[in-house]
Amino acid sequence: MENLKDSKGLYGLLFQRLEKIRSECHKEIVPFPIIFESICRSFSMKKQQAWEVLFFLRDLGLIEIVPLHGVRFKI
Repeated sequence: MENLKDSKGLYGLLFQRLEKIRSECHKEIVPFPIIFESICRSFSMKKQQAWEVLFFLRDLGLIEIVPLHGVRFKI
């Protein structure tokens, strides 16, 4: 997992964006609209693609998806 966080490619950029979201939100669970706004805008992707990224991160154990609320970061 550390290799993904320290990556200079897209995953590194993704983790930078997620860290920025977490630090600016000041909540345990970051609401979905904030997540989607940042990820979709940063990577020019549609909401469905952003969901796929979130499920991938969940499967890696880096985040928890809280239904109807948002994302809880484990990283």
